[in-house]
Amino acid sequence: IFAFMNGALSVTPASVTGSITAGDKVYDGGITATITTRSLSGAVGSDAVSLSGGTASFDNKNAGTAKTVTASGLSLSGADMGNYVLSTNPVTTTANITPAALVVSATGQNKVYDGTTTAAVSLSDNRISGDVLTDSYVSADFDDKNAGMGKAITVNGISISGIDSGNYTFNTSTGASANITPAALTVNADNKSKTYGAGNPALTASYHGFAAGDDSSVVSGSPDLSTSATESSAAGSYPITGSLGTLSAANYTLSFVDGTLSVNKANLTVSADSVSRGYGQTNPVFTASYSGFVNNDTSSALNGNPDLSTGADTNSAVDGSPYPINASAGTLSAANYSFAFVDGQLTVTQAVLTVSADSLSKLYG
Repeated sequence: IFAFMNGALSVTPASVTGSITAGDKVYDGGITATITTRSLSGAVGSDAVSLSGGTASFDNKNAGTAKTVTASGLSLSGADMGNYVLSTNPVTTTANITPAALVVSATGQNKVYDGTTTAAVSLSDNRISGDVLTDSYVSADFDDKNAGMGKAITVNGISISGIDSGNYTFNTSTGASANITPAALTVNADNKSKTYGAGNPALTASYHGFAAGDDSSVVSGSPDLSTSATESSAAGSYPITGSLGTLSAANYTLSFVDGTLSVNKANLTVSADSVSRGYGQTNPVFTASYSGFVNNDTSSALNGNPDLSTGADTNSAVDGSPYPINASAGTLSAANYSFAFVDGQLTVTQAVLTVSADSLSKLYG
């Protein structure tokens, strides 16, 4: 005789495996990835069960190909989801992070004309905030060396370095613009000199401040140079002033510095007049004569008197004659003359000696 007892059949959830695909992206400085598709394997027949939800991340932020993407927080959904358990969570796949386009912009720096095309620029870019990059360049050049506004600059050999440089592609050359302002050129009126009574010398100028490679050949025309001094101007210093005249220089601004015309004293010769006297006589009053007056001047242009002297005296012998009459400045002065002295001569002549025959008397015969 048999007795039957019912048993129980336990049905456990089937295991299903989830998988995903992730989308490629352009480097953005973050690790967030986008899940593009979700799928399950291991579901029975046409059961209504699917993979849903979850978030995905790249393993690091850097650009690269076939980078690991990990999705977590995935879950099952659908009417039959209770019959299944997800065997894999998180799920991994691969995707690419392509380098971002780094736009390097150059800002030109203004400069003063220096005779070269060399330029300087500062670089900036659109890097992701927080990335460590260093921008540099090999050379920067204006299109020509001449002064001008908004002149084009070509920047060559741009490069980037730094730990995040591999995450970018970038332009290797770029352009900018800046101003080349004229350099300052000083026009100096040359110092000149002349003698009182002479005509003015030709007035000339010299230039200071040329850029490397430039000289007076880059200057055209001539400055206007003038002075108040004339042929009759008294001894002294007179300014030589400069102004633009027809002068021009394409890459320079011009400034003028006055020079000096020095009017020197004319040379006046003071000659002691030669005189004579007899032996035993006192010396006559000595006089002088002048040669070298200009501008119709006369002795009225002189002050004081020269010192005229001789070593001869009343007893000086004829055989020592002539005796020099020495000339020196004494109190003589003149605003417009310097002096050169010429000695004269004192000639001592023989004195007249009267020889008288003595008168006598005698007897006739």
